[in-house]
Amino acid sequence: MKTKVIFFKYCFVLLTCFLISSCNENNAIKIVNAGKSNYEIVVNTMASKEEQFAAKELQNYLKKITSVELEIVTNTSKSKKQIFVKVAALESAEIVIKVEENNLVISGGSGTALKNAVYEFLEVYLNCKWYAPNVEEIPTLKTIVLKKDLNYSYTPDITTRTVHSRLFYENPSFAGKHK
Repeated sequence: MKTKVIFFKYCFVLLTCFLISSCNENNAIKIVNAGKSNYEIVVNTMASKEEQFAAKELQNYLKKITSVELEIVTNTSKSKKQIFVKVAALESAEIVIKVEENNLVISGGSGTALKNAVYEFLEVYLNCKWYAPNVEEIPTLKTIVLKKDLNYSYTPDITTRTVHSRLFYENPSFAGKHK
């Protein structure tokens, strides 16, 4: 009986230590903290219209969510951390969302994939929802925290995405949010 009690106490201590270490701030980055941010959105100096659009969409939705407007830049600042929004050497429809050295990287294998990556980030990690062209559910947050080990990659099995609906044809912005 005494052995069981000691075993359960030992397990409880281990579990408590594990939970405390997993909540450690060193395991996360804060894009926005208490309504302030030390991040900027970075695009390539030769960014295409699609890359610029993806960066602007991210900026707009981060402002809707947190009331903080992150600057879009082409040259990184040494005093700020970065959110890189870029087309990368990936499969044309592949998307990647990851944290590298306290920076967030949102990338796609093409301009369209990059837009999909931004919408995927907003939907999966920030809980944005788009129900109809003028009906969206955007959370209100003062802090945005992401785990440092975030490393999400996805390549769709089907790369042609067409919905034969007047709703989508007449609202390309809404259609784009549905990847």
